[in-house]
Amino acid sequence: MNKADSIKERLEAALDRIETAVEAVEQRREMAGESGEFEARRAAEADKARLQGELETLKGEHAEFREIRDTVSQRLDAAIGELRAVLEG
Repeated sequence: MNKADSIKERLEAALDRIETAVEAVEQRREMAGESGEFEARRAAEADKARLQGELETLKGEHAEFREIRDTVSQRLDAAIGELRAVLEG
């Protein structure tokens, strides 16, 4: 084998190694992108679960406030009725 053939083989081997390295980097980027998507999805699901929990808590508080409001309204109506009876009577 002459010197030119040796250089050509070494060059081709180097190019093969570069191509392999580039493919590996691209695969890692794709996997990182998918991993990033997965992490983003997991974070979104965690946020959704947290928000659903907060919503349920707020619904419960709303129901309690509604009961309190109804009780206060009934008591005020009764007090107003008593005041009218006293004033009219």
